[in-house]
Amino acid sequence: MMTLFGCDAPTAVAAGIYTMSSAENAFTAKNLIEAAQMLMELENNADALVQQAALDVKGVIDAVSSVNPDTEIALLNMYNPYGNSLEYNGKVNNVVTVMKSIFKRAAEEFLHTKISDEPTETVDASALLGSVVSEEDLQEMKLLAFLYEKYGQIKDSAIGKVTAPFVDAIKEKLTAFFAIVIDEIKYPLQYLTAGETINPYILELNDRLFDAAEEKGAVYVDIYGISNECNLDPHPGVEGHKEIAEIMKNTLTETVSESMVIDELVNNSVLKADTIKVGSSVKAKASATGGTGNYQYAFYYKKVKNGTWTRVRDYSTTDYCNIKPSMAAKYEVRIDVRDSAGTVVSRTLPLQVTSK
Repeated sequence: MMTLFGCDAPTAVAAGIYTMSSAENAFTAKNLIEAAQMLMELENNADALVQQAALDVKGVIDAVSSVNPDTEIALLNMYNPYGNSLEYNGKVNNVVTVMKSIFKRAAEEFLHTKISDEPTETVDASALLGSVVSEEDLQEMKLLAFLYEKYGQIKDSAIGKVTAPFVDAIKEKLTAFFAIVIDEIKYPLQYLTAGETINPYILELNDRLFDAAEEKGAVYVDIYGISNECNLDPHPGVEGHKEIAEIMKNTLTETVSESMVIDELVNNSVLKADTIKVGSSVKAKASATGGTGNYQYAFYYKKVKNGTWTRVRDYSTTDYCNIKPSMAAKYEVRIDVRDSAGTVVSRTLPLQVTSK
């Protein structure tokens, strides 16, 4: 890292020894090997992963449509959680290329695999450091690292005891310097490196998702350009969520409005006959269109003259009922239909009951 920041090799080695001795148990060679393997596997399998992801999405759309063929489907694409912000680009100029080169060399060394022959690009220290570390601080860092390296040769001698307080001050200065590096540069480096690495595959996946939406009749919602908050959490931040909601509103307003239009509930119930003899029954068949959700039905009848409603069957999903008045007269048969929203529509049908 110090070499990346423009330090000469002896300074970088001295600083590296100090850093590793301060946290010798925090990382191992195995960690580096695992990181290199992960990046290589991602690089080697990325195209297949993108293709499989698009096929999986199509499978989900098909599954939903098989349950409800009339459902409206909105397909949100992917955004790059590490690649859409320019906040750090001026401060960490071209650092992505350098970091990818470091990982490439690590993979080649530890996995004995030649990845490519692309030339390694270098970065100007002033462009990298920007406003994070001044030239004066960098020179002081070099001096401190040099002194600390020299102290390592004499720390067991008598003069080491004399210089110990000064060395402690050097350690304090180094700690403060590395705190700046960690706070100001570590996350941007990881952030931009990850974003640059995965961005081509996200764009390819989005192209396939667009095709999937076209093929399956889904509404394609493009959230690729939302803001992120420059941290290593891949989930959208507060602003990202707001932007997603706004994009969805703008994209889906027309579709949602159309899907929310509910046809009026219409009662289409009928009687199988309009005249019967006393002692016989007539079948009332309930049916309806429009409305919301499922229907329930209730059945009544009464004499036209001075009659009161007699309930034959209360609300249920049974859509038929036999009506059997006890005497000859003119009757009305009422069939009520109620939908899931509680809307009730009645239909009254005439029935003549004659004597034998």
